[in-house]
Amino acid sequence: MSTQAGTGESVKKLEGKRLLIVEDDWLLQNLISTKLAPLRDKGVMVDAAFDGPKAMAMAKAHRPDEIGRA
Repeated sequence: MSTQAGTGESVKKLEGKRLLIVEDDWLLQNLISTKLAPLRDKGVMVDAAFDGPKAMAMAKAHRPDEIGRA
């Protein structure tokens, strides 16, 4: 498994998409955001929320294509 956030075809599938990551552990969320940072350079929008209410508000406001939690 690659240690990079994504390569080749998998990144192309995400181009122009918006992702919402939900994680209440600050350290884990920071790690995930750091790993996903290269995707931002490729046109993927990555948002993060620390709790359910914030995630719901962000989902309503930004309509992400994918929502994930750690």
